[in-house]
Amino acid sequence: MSNVIYFSDNENEITNAAAAKSLEVEGVKAAESGDLDTAIGLFTRAINIAPKWASGYNNRAQAYRLKGDTEGMCLEASTPLMSHSMPI
Repeated sequence: MSNVIYFSDNENEITNAAAAKSLEVEGVKAAESGDLDTAIGLFTRAINIAPKWASGYNNRAQAYRLKGDTEGMCLEASTPLMSHSMPI
């Protein structure tokens, strides 16, 4: 089970979650104003500083979807699933 990354949406479990959340709020505002490239950039920054923070991937996937980039959206949405493995 090497290379397994566990994602979380619990701020108390994630290093830099507060900073990532702040970037995500800015990204959502940018997306709502139609500036999807800026939104994607902000979500990318959030992911870079808190790579285990699951919502960054979800928000970036939604920005790709809004941009019409279905392939990018599918890759983003599946990233936590491909990286997350739990024993049965």
